[in-house]
Amino acid sequence: LALQQDFRFLSLPNGTWTSIAFEIGKEGLSFGADNVKVFGSVLRDNPGEGEILVQQIDANFTVSEDEGDTDSTTHTFGLMLPPGPHRLAWGVMDNVSRRLTTVSMPFDVPGMDDGELAIPSVVVIRAVGQTQEPIDDGQPLTKIYPVMRLGGFEFGIDIDRAFDRNENITLMYSITGLEADPGTGQFQAEITHRVVMPADEAGEAQSLAAFPTTTQPAHLVQQMVPLNQITNIEAGSDYIIEIQIKDLITGDELTHEVPFSVNPEGS
Repeated sequence: LALQQDFRFLSLPNGTWTSIAFEIGKEGLSFGADNVKVFGSVLRDNPGEGEILVQQIDANFTVSEDEGDTDSTTHTFGLMLPPGPHRLAWGVMDNVSRRLTTVSMPFDVPGMDDGELAIPSVVVIRAVGQTQEPIDDGQPLTKIYPVMRLGGFEFGIDIDRAFDRNENITLMYSITGLEADPGTGQFQAEITHRVVMPADEAGEAQSLAAFPTTTQPAHLVQQMVPLNQITNIEAGSDYIIEIQIKDLITGDELTHEVPFSVNPEGS
């Protein structure tokens, strides 16, 4: 089975919410209720101890024949992890044909106090909804979701970051490595968001929209990007959201780029 996965990190005071987003190729997949099984382990590399089991994964879920195109829609599972090196050893299996794919992938979980100013990852989400269903934090992890879940909220997410022309999307990310003001203990991050076209042959990127610069007193940032209000956005094209950050305490600066695409009309 074709398997594409990616990680999304949100660094929080009690750890880093790590969401594994993935899609499964539909070619040759058997369709029906609970047609896909996810199995494996999340392991942490502890100095002096080697790898230790953090969480087992054992879940069945449904990929329907009419979702997505050649791949399924994005599905996710997540858990809170401490900063440091980890490994995802997992796989997906067709419950009817028993065809499967396994992957072993090391990954580093960022923390808020990481030394360098950075944005480890950006979650680009659609509409936000609330849920009363508790997060499944038992052993093993037994539920897979078609949305990203955090606390009592559900966020629409697409691993490919492909959106419709008139969608409103929201960026959510953590800034790591910020320095606190010695007097107040607060952070001061000056942030500017822009939507730009990819650089042309001359190496220049054309700005399509710029949002007001804000000063952020915390690590966690949310920024709405209303695609329907950006007149030069065209269906079927690729773009970049540029995030410029300046730590007003240290003077350090950072530019982070988030590529996304706009679905062709009628897709």
